[in-house]
Amino acid sequence: MKPLPILLLPGWGFASSIWEPLLPYLSQYGETQCVELTYDCSDPDEVCEGLLSALPREFVVCGWSLGGMLAVRLAAKYPQRVKALLTFATNASFIAQEHWPRAMDADVFASFASKVSQNPRKGLQRFCQLVSHGNSRNESERLGKYLLKLSAEPLLQGLNLLKAMDNSSFLSLIRCPSIHFFGKNDALVPCRAADSIASCMGAANNVQVIANCGHLLHFPIEKIEPHLTTFLTRELGYCD
Repeated sequence: MKPLPILLLPGWGFASSIWEPLLPYLSQYGETQCVELTYDCSDPDEVCEGLLSALPREFVVCGWSLGGMLAVRLAAKYPQRVKALLTFATNASFIAQEHWPRAMDADVFASFASKVSQNPRKGLQRFCQLVSHGNSRNESERLGKYLLKLSAEPLLQGLNLLKAMDNSSFLSLIRCPSIHFFGKNDALVPCRAADSIASCMGAANNVQVIANCGHLLHFPIEKIEPHLTTFLTRELGYCD
């Protein structure tokens, strides 16, 4: 496979610099581009269309959490553009629904959104704690420098986007090579969702549950690096 640009989409509440620990590794395989997400729209399809207008003709997309959900949608809807897909801590639906119960309880999500509305700074600090659960304490402290400096309104718009997305019907449509990472100790996306993701993708699934890791799967990257290397070299034909 000819080396393609590798685009990285961050999770909610974080700037694209959250990918910093992974960049030295990925740069071995091609040009990397960190894409900033702006919370000015809560319609997933409009957000994807907006992203595509500024992206290369063909690319590999890598997304974490909210960014991963957008990446899945891009891969399913625009197979001529997306040639490979990598996701980290990415559920089909962030909020539990009748057809997708392995997700966050709707009341818990609403309570968190209320905290963000009342005090964005404290809401983001609490989010850092949840994101780093299952990782070392030092990781929680390091996360602060990657947080977005936004007011309540855009942060809530971003949460509305997260709430609106349901990719359960898109998973079976993905035809490009893909790999999906889940943390065994994830406090935001239950690791049991990995089984549901694998079931929806059928024979095309490449789902990895990483022990002793939470939502923050690429801090540090050593736990996922062997799987990434196998995927990029054997399945995509990249040379390390």
